This record gives sequence, C-alpha cells and structure tokens, in this order.
Amino acid sequence: MKTLIQKSTTLVTFLLICLQLSAHNSGPMPVITLAGIEVKGTKLDSSLVTDLVIHELRKLNIYDVTNRRDAEYAAAQEGFSLQDCFSKQCMLRIGKLTESQKVMGGSIERFSDKIYLTFRLVDVPTGQVVNSFSMEFLNLEDRVALMIEITLKKMHNLAYDEESYKKVTTVQTLENTLNNPNVSKLNLSGPRFGFGMMLGPDARDYRRPENQGGWGVEPIASHIGYQFEVSYLNQGNIQGLFEFIPLINAIEQGSFIPSLGILHGIRSNKTGFEFAVGTNFSTVTRKTGYYTDNGIWKEGKNLEGTEKPTLHRDGKLRLEGGLVLALGKSFRSGNMNFPVNAYAVIRKDSPRIGLSLGFNTRRNSN
Repeated sequence: MKTLIQKSTTLVTFLLICLQLSAHNSGPMPVITLAGIEVKGTKLDSSLVTDLVIHELRKLNIYDVTNRRDAEYAAAQEGFSLQDCFSKQCMLRIGKLTESQKVMGGSIERFSDKIYLTFRLVDVPTGQVVNSFSMEFLNLEDRVALMIEITLKKMHNLAYDEESYKKVTTVQTLENTLNNPNVSKLNLSGPRFGFGMMLGPDARDYRRPENQGGWGVEPIASHIGYQFEVSYLNQGNIQGLFEFIPLINAIEQGSFIPSLGILHGIRSNKTGFEFAVGTNFSTVTRKTGYYTDNGIWKEGKNLEGTEKPTLHRDGKLRLEGGLVLALGKSFRSGNMNFPVNAYAVIRKDSPRIGLSLGFNTRRNSN
C-alpha cells in the first residue's frame, strides 16, 4: 500500500511539472529589439558585431527578436539612426516603435590588453533598466562571437561552456604565441644607452698614461645603441625572446669601439622583470708584452715566461668575446616603457660590469 501511494505521488508530481512546462512554452516569448552596440578601441566592424549579438539573442530561445531591417526602417522613419541609439531614452523610443516588450543595447570596448562587454536590458512598459551586465575578456578580437555568447548567457543565468569561458578570460589556458598570435607580449625594442666599467688587468692598463700605451682615464666608458627583440614563446605571463644589441662604446674618450650582444632571455609580461644570458663580442687593441714596475713597455714574454696580449693603445685590433649575464626590469608610465638592466661580462682576467637604460612607446605585440 505504501509503495502504491509513493508511485502515485511521483506520477502526480511529474504530470504537474509537465503541465507547467507546457504552459510556459505555449505562451508567446517577449519581443525584444536590439538598439545600438557601441564599438570602441577595436578593429571590429560595428555592423558585424550587431549581427552577432542578434544571432546570439536568437540562440537563447527566450525572446522573439525583431528583424534588424524592420527596426532600422522604423528608426529612419522617425529621423534617427538605430546604430547610434545608445541612451535609455532612445532605446525606449525604438522599443515603442517596434511594439517590443524589451530593448537591449550595449558596448564593446578595448582598454589596454582587455576587452569589456556591457549589455543593458530595458523593460519598455515600465521604462526601467531591468538588467545591466558587464564582463572582462582577453584582447582576442577574433573570438568576439564567443565573448558575446558567454556574456548573454551569464546575463540571463543560462548554462555556458566553462572551458570556452576560460579560453577567453585566462591567459594560462592558451598555448604559446606560435599557435595564439593574439596573446599580448611586452616588446622593449628601442634605443639603449648607459655605461660600463672594466675590472682586472685591463682596468689597470686603461688607466696608464697615453705615453705608456694607456688611455690615461678611469676605466669607465659610455655606450649607445639599439636593442632588437625577437619573441618566440609566449606562455601565460612568461615570454621567451632573443635580443640583439649593437653598441658603440667610449665615444667621449675619443675612441670608437663597436660591440654586439646576442642574448637569450625570459621576461614577465606582467611585471616587466627579465633575465638574459648570452655572448658579447667587442673589438680591443692588444700587444704581446708587459709593463715593468716603472711603467716601461717590454716586448716579448713576461716575467712568468708567457706571451700574453696586453691592452695597449697602439696594439693590434682583435675581436674578443665574453659571457653576458643581465638582469632588469621595465618601468611603465602611460604609453612609455623604461627598461633598466644591470649586466656583467665575464672574461678571462678582465670582467666588466655596467648599467643600460632605454625607452620606447608601450607596445604589447600581437
């Protein structure tokens, strides 16, 4: 008997639910008209965006969406453009002209490396904004249709695909820039200037008077040049890149010393911190010989019996290399980047250290 009552109760409940669903589905859906969609800061076509919003509204299957051409004709008859209909007053006006219960308008705007979608839903009979909803996405203009779909579904508390949502809101879910070229990456290509200091035996020889083959100054030299960057990996906030840095050194000392740095580095696109390692090639003039304690130059082997090329103003031009380690950070101000890097060039006997500064207009490459 108890089992029979339970089954009967379940059957009655099921029938009531079916009747409610039938009553709900049999009623007419509210008519909705799409007013203007404002597009700012992107290359998106306003007409295309409008068509996408209408398409996604129809897919919700909860509105009877007014034909776009009918709405545009009604607006034109009254002397205004539907595409420029952004205010609540204008939205109510087009809603009454098309005999709609609801009117929706919105905007798609790009700020820095984000795209923001905002929609407003106005109830025509009451003249009130019944829903206003905004969402933030990555700067992926080619996925704007997915952004519109997700925003409208979340706005109406409808189910949406969580994986698709993550792909347009979370950088870490994307693969590297080879497959996702629209992921932003910080580009610091631009002019460089600064100074470097020689250490070790080269610094001592650099200080020697000119009549003893030195330069007679402190072993500190300026440099000026340009940094070229090539990014090959962009995963989340981390970027892998190659840096090519041609420089001219020691101009203020009457010398012309070219150098070239080739570095492989990693950088945080979010904080601007970076670390790089690579090689440096520069020209120097050396002679085989040594200086005595009295500063007199002697050709040939030194006191230890070895022939060692010594830094000398009148020596033979040579190309030398070294291992470069660099650590830096880019500071941002408005649309400007100001990279600051400290570096060390590791060479046998005579390492060098220095500081390099630069600037460029802010570029988040796509």
